[in-house]
Amino acid sequence: MVTMFEWGGGQGLQVEVDGPGIPRMPIPNEVLFLPDAPDADLNGDGIVNFLDYADILNSYVDTVLWPSGEDLL
Repeated sequence: MVTMFEWGGGQGLQVEVDGPGIPRMPIPNEVLFLPDAPDADLNGDGIVNFLDYADILNSYVDTVLWPSGEDLL
């Protein structure tokens, strides 16, 4: 799960995730957008906003950066 993210000196977005031994990793630019579409309402609150963007980042971390699915804690 994403615990912190920030812009990192020209390297794109740096992400930090829960779990021991997982380094901070950059997220590619193609992931850094929030689709303007009804199905982008990932948390079901009727609004496409930052909370949905956080869900996109978490999904990227879970499926791309840490795809093994093992418990990180």
